[in-house]
Amino acid sequence: MLFQLADSGFPAGGFAHSDGVEGLAGCGAALDAAGLERLLAAHRRLSLDGGDAWFVRSAHEAAARLDAAALALSARDDLCSRGASEQRRASLALGRNLLRAAAAIALPAEEAGIAWAAATLGETTPRASVFGAVSAAFGAAAGDAAEAYLYGVLAVYSSAPRAWRDDEVQTLAALAAASSASVANAELYQRVAEEKERSGAILANIADGIVAVDREGRIVLWNAMAEQITGVPASEARGRLV
Repeated sequence: MLFQLADSGFPAGGFAHSDGVEGLAGCGAALDAAGLERLLAAHRRLSLDGGDAWFVRSAHEAAARLDAAALALSARDDLCSRGASEQRRASLALGRNLLRAAAAIALPAEEAGIAWAAATLGETTPRASVFGAVSAAFGAAAGDAAEAYLYGVLAVYSSAPRAWRDDEVQTLAALAAASSASVANAELYQRVAEEKERSGAILANIADGIVAVDREGRIVLWNAMAEQITGVPASEARGRLV
């Protein structure tokens, strides 16, 4: 059940990504099996264990004891941890979809727990907190829920029991790799957009004039204060040689 909830194919709108492994490889980083294992372990230790996995556990513990105030607080903290507006909107949408999907597959004995979580969270439905609350309703342990959240699953089904041929397994492995690369590229694009939004907000409100140029000496950045100081609009300044 937990892997079904965490599965990128589950109808909640989420997906798995490689956190930039393809990008590192594209930059020429030599990652053998041992190096990749160390990279993923470090990413988990420095990012996931203190981030999404923590919020899964926090929400699970609150839901397990039906502590509405604690669950609501955990969800708000979860949402506030998403630095960019795109992250917050995506997390809320994923959480809403996950709640609906969980309600659809819940057994009668589990429905009350799902309904309680939905009522408690209201419109504040970040995915990690929803996952933790839903896992508690399904009777899973907090540690198991946090572990399952970190994994994705590619599932293939046949209409009749049979053994999969080697060529089919190889084709599916290639499909999984291609899908992972495509999703990683989409995730990279999203992160670049988020970073651009954060940088734009900082530059728009800073009290100093800031100008940046490329290697050829052409202006690529001309913030609002630079416009105010010089009287030259950014639209005219960008692209000029310094």
